[in-house]
Amino acid sequence: MELSVGDQVVHPKFGAGQITGIEQLELVEGFDNYYVIAIGDRGLVLRVPIRKMEELGVRPVMTPARMDRVLETLRSTPALLSTNFKTRQARLKEKLKTGRPRKIAEVIRDLTWLKRQSHLSPTDTRLLNQGQDVLATEIALVTDTKLMEARQMIDTALTDTVNSEGVAPGPDHQQEQSTAPLHYG
Repeated sequence: MELSVGDQVVHPKFGAGQITGIEQLELVEGFDNYYVIAIGDRGLVLRVPIRKMEELGVRPVMTPARMDRVLETLRSTPALLSTNFKTRQARLKEKLKTGRPRKIAEVIRDLTWLKRQSHLSPTDTRLLNQGQDVLATEIALVTDTKLMEARQMIDTALTDTVNSEGVAPGPDHQQEQSTAPLHYG
């Protein structure tokens, strides 16, 4: 993946930012080239080895058309999550780790629905917050808006889902693949 200074990118763990420079740093193994990435309004600066960008899941910011599909995902019927917290959290972490905006939107949608049906564990809450942070920073870049406005777009899409669904997903709705019993509450 060939990127340049000024390109907007997303790190799956830290969110969206802009490449502000390219540095050559000397490590134990010799010199290596790094992209310097400033992450949104958070004042965070990352140095990511150029040769590891794809492996780490760093990718260009989504297009406006893709953002529309992400918002549709937030509005869609939630998937049923495993009642086994270890299984559920492992699957959610894997989705977040992909860095793919629609997978992140699925995590946000499903955990938001679960939160409205019952109490989230501290780990579930952390995963929900991480997903919201990453997706909001990317939406803010795509729409050239403030982070708070991007969060509002996410909340509005989620509210549309809750208001249109009204009840927990039933057996005819999309389900997460699992051998464990599935439910929301």
